[in-house]
Amino acid sequence: MNFLRTIAIANQKGGCGKTTTSINFSACLSFLQKKVLLIDLDPQGHSTCGLGVKTQKGMPTLYDLLTPLQGVAPSPSQVIRNLHQDLDLIPCNSSLNALEEEFGFMPNYHLKLRDLLARIAESEQLYDFVVLDCPPNLGILTWNALSAADEVLIPVEPSFFSLHGLAKISETLQVVNRSRETAIEVHALVTLFDPEMIFSQEIYDEVKAHFRDRLFTTIVHQHVSLKEAAAAGQSIAQYAPQSQAFQDYLNLAVEYL
Repeated sequence: MNFLRTIAIANQKGGCGKTTTSINFSACLSFLQKKVLLIDLDPQGHSTCGLGVKTQKGMPTLYDLLTPLQGVAPSPSQVIRNLHQDLDLIPCNSSLNALEEEFGFMPNYHLKLRDLLARIAESEQLYDFVVLDCPPNLGILTWNALSAADEVLIPVEPSFFSLHGLAKISETLQVVNRSRETAIEVHALVTLFDPEMIFSQEIYDEVKAHFRDRLFTTIVHQHVSLKEAAAAGQSIAQYAPQSQAFQDYLNLAVEYL
């Protein structure tokens, strides 16, 4: 493939900063002059609307690239939206929900996204990174992402429930690895961190004990500017490049590279 790396951003728990991380990690990689394709795999379409893209009726989306019911699938280039110089998006909307049922009758349904990435790699589109924004569950779409990715980044916010969810996603990754030739690399990122809360530090220590050197040293703090950027349909790199929030995600991109 022509991709350097494919990264799934996944956690079955909602509210952990998964889409915020997908958007802003992708934007900061592109800010560092890496060519990035962000694929919105969440039927809620939060990465799509968070980057200001509206899926009009009749406009092809990720669903049209993956559905087995389409007679002639559109080419990836008909669906990929260029947002700015080094950042592209494959948008989605609620039509993606139908794939859970459609894939249920297919052999190797968990490899459909991997097949799509192979098609993109064969086209003239060259990317350094593909980032997959997964839905907040461990269903067929997340399974496809984990089968297609080289690595998974798990955003963890400082709460008791997020610790509880780590065991579940760890179990899922063990199952995924049984069907892979090479084990998926796992990284964790602490998000929505409030240094004034003692509890935040306690949870951070727990996450550190669980992931050890697979936890990024970068911490993404709680910033109102991240919510404002999403509401404006922009990444933090566009919306507030002087902000601490941008610095957090830029630090993550630099540490990742």
